[in-house]
Order: sequence, then structure tokens, then C-alpha cells
Amino acid sequence: MLPHSNYDSGRYLLYIEIQQVMKNTYLYFLAFLLTFSACRKEEVIQDEPIIEEEMPTEVEGLFVSGQITDNDNVMVAGAVVRFYQGGEQVGESVTDAEGFYDSADIPLVDGEEVTLAIEEETYTAKYKRLDPKEEGTREVDLRLINKDNAFLGHDDVLKNPGDTSLVKVFGTFTEKNGFPIDNAHVIVAWEFEVTSSGSLQVEGVYDLTDENGYVEFLVPVGEEVFFLALPSLETSLEIGSCAIFISEEEVNVLSWGLYWDNIGIITTEHELLEKENLDFDGTQYIFSGEFQNCDGSPVSAGEAVLSISYPVGQDTITKTFRTKDFGPNGEYSFETNLCEYGGELDVNLKLTNQDTFGTELLLENTPVGGMQFDTQQACDDFRLELLPCLLNINIGSDHSFALNFERIANPHPSFALAQVHDGIIGFNIFRMSDITLGINPIEELHIGWFGNDPFSFASYSTLTADVTKFSDGEIIGTISGNAETAELGTQEITGDFIVRYE
Repeated sequence: MLPHSNYDSGRYLLYIEIQQVMKNTYLYFLAFLLTFSACRKEEVIQDEPIIEEEMPTEVEGLFVSGQITDNDNVMVAGAVVRFYQGGEQVGESVTDAEGFYDSADIPLVDGEEVTLAIEEETYTAKYKRLDPKEEGTREVDLRLINKDNAFLGHDDVLKNPGDTSLVKVFGTFTEKNGFPIDNAHVIVAWEFEVTSSGSLQVEGVYDLTDENGYVEFLVPVGEEVFFLALPSLETSLEIGSCAIFISEEEVNVLSWGLYWDNIGIITTEHELLEKENLDFDGTQYIFSGEFQNCDGSPVSAGEAVLSISYPVGQDTITKTFRTKDFGPNGEYSFETNLCEYGGELDVNLKLTNQDTFGTELLLENTPVGGMQFDTQQACDDFRLELLPCLLNINIGSDHSFALNFERIANPHPSFALAQVHDGIIGFNIFRMSDITLGINPIEELHIGWFGNDPFSFASYSTLTADVTKFSDGEIIGTISGNAETAELGTQEITGDFIVRYE
């Protein structure tokens, strides 16, 4: 008996049948999905291919490889790296697009010295000799320096880089705290020549120090060798006002203001010496004091002149400083940083008031860092020393100028006049000795800083002076002759002068 329902029996049976049909349909659909998924899975899964790796060919003997870059860290493609053993070239490798090279096709013998040489047109030559004690595989990265970045013109190509008699010269440069000086210019040279344009040409080898401050070269045996080292602006260190020489500065070659360290005649491997306790900020010196008139009142107007002298290598350097600034109590001071020296100084102090009275001090071995002078009084008469002298010079037909000299360094019948420019003595020098009426040789006439002005010249006994007056405290005459100027060649020199003496 059917349960009670508001629907008639026919409708109830239909509802049950529909429910059963839907249930069966759902089961069939679920079974279809499971079957389809299984088929798809069989289609996707595939066996992974087996890749056989090709084992690298073993290289017999010594194997050398590396990368070539330039001083801007750009990879150098197409550079030819030549290999030398036993004094002869045994092969070469050309760098690829990324600057890599290797000796895979070069039969290098293990345990024997190997020299690498790169001589590209736009770069300075690079040579590297490998230690024969290090056998097997060697990785040697090399950096080439663009010739536009090189310091000084130089010929740096060795005649035979594989010559077994070449000697290694090397060094490491650091500053006072032990930090390496990278990208420093280093030149090792054995020949010097002044070109027709007045520039200095050297024969030698050149490179920049690496990130460890290290540099090395190959140098011919039996040559007297010099080296010069100075930092560049590309160093990672902070460079103060004393970015100058970092070598020992023993020899001034050709008076070019470039101090070279004379290594001597090279016979064996040599290590370059760096300057000890190198300080790019230099050593500060302060000199100060008070200046009074002879009655004890403070000097308010006048001049203080300080000259300091100190050794650099075999030379003695003198620098002169001037000031006309005095404080309310006559105070004056000088402050300077010495880059090439940090020891005791010899000092000359000359103080002059507005009436040309003054005093002068000579002190030896003053303390490092300067000193406070005792109060000085202007009780000496300096009026006779300030004798004006005039020199008019004509260089060719294009350049004329007048020079005023204020100091006679020597009494008659000899004199040497030096004109002061920006505290530096020696830009303009006029010197004669044993003067008589008539024609006299001019021992030295030095005009301008040679090389900085096309008209500058330095004449030694090539000019003459016709002295027309030598009396009453005056030497008057004319100048004539020829001199070799810095850039304009030989020029006719004419002029006249008045030298006053007491």
C-alpha cells in the first residue's frame, strides 16, 4: 500500500521514475569523465630524452686561457695574443667577441717559462711572463691601456718579447694606511729624447696598476733604467691636493720637473720602491707671528715674505710665499701643504713695513708642521735694497713686453735678477757677470715657463749686451742675438735694460 499523498498514484510513480533516470544519467557522465581523464593522461606522459654529454678533450702540457679587457673594462675582441717559449714564438690566439683566448691549439711545454705578448695599434703593448713553477692550467686575464689614456709619449714595443734574458721589474704601490693605489701611471724607461716640438719622448714600458696596486714589466738587461709613478684621477682612493709622484723621486731627468727613481743598470729581477707613508693630503705647515714697528706699535701695512727650503731626492726645493695682510696687532700667517716632503724645513722670513724698515730671520730645521715666530720689530733699513730694474724684450716682430725687477741678488760688477710670479721664483731670469762697457755675454736670459708659451725661451750665452753706461748706480745697455723658442723655432731677440745698483 502506497503512503498517503496529495498527488494521484500516476503522478507519484512518474516522479520516482524521473528521479531514477537522472541518477543513472549522472553515474554514466561521471564514469565518462574518469575514462576521458585517464586517456588524456596516457597521451601527455612521454619518456624524457637521454642527452649524452660530450666530455672535454684533455689538453696535454700547459694550458693558458683568460680574458682581455681595456682600461674601461670593455671586452677586447680580435686581439692577437702571442705565446713565446724558449725565446721563440710558438703560436698565437685571437680573442673572441667576449675577449676570451686560450692555448688549446698551441703546444706549450709544462715547467718551462711562457711569455704572452699583445701589441695592438690602439693600445700600449702588454707583456706577461708566467712562472714556470706553476704547472697545469693557468687563467691569465690581461688589461690593455688605450694609448689616449697613457701618460707621456713613449715607444713601448719590445724587439723580442720572448727573449729569455729580459728581466721582470715589478712593484706594489700603497698609501700611508696600506690601501692599494689602483690605476696609477707607471713608466719604466731607459731612453729619453726631447722632440722638435719640445715634448719629452721616452723609450720604455708603461702600464696602470691593478686593483691591488700591482704592476710588472719586462726590461732589457744591461740598460740604466728609471721609473716614474703617479696617481691618476681614475683611482678608487680619495685624492687630495697632493696627487703627485708616488715613486721615490731621486733624479730630475732633463729638468722637466718629472722626478724619476734611478733603478740603475738592471741585471736581475727588481722590485720598484714606493714612497714611504704616502699621504695624498700632504703635510700641513703653518707659520705665524706678530710684526711691530721699531717703536713697538703694530705694523698695519707692509709685506711678509716667507721662503722655505727642503730636500727632494738630490735637489733642494725652495718655495716663496708673500702676504700683505696684517691683523690689528700686526698678526700675519702662512699656510701650505707640502706634497713631496713632510720633514723639517729651512726658513727665511723677511718682514718689511710701509716705510721700508724691517727685519730678517734665518732658521734651520724648523719643526714639522710649522711654528709660531717670536714677535719681530722693523728696526733695519731696507730702503737701499729695493732698486727698480727694467727689461724690455722683443721676440721676433710679433711679441714685445716689459719686465720689472725689484731685487738685485748680487752686487756689481755681476748681477742676477729674478722676477717673482705667484710666489714662484724663476719664470724670468736675467744674469750677467764681470760687466764692462761695450759688448758683454749674457750668461742667462730665461723668459716664460718653457713649453707653456710659444714665445718662451731659455738662452745661455747665446745673446749679447752692449753696455753703454756703467756708473752712477746704473747699468744701461741693449740686447741682441737669436734664441730657440718653445714652439716657434729660432727667433731674433732684441731689447734694452736698466739695472740699478747701490
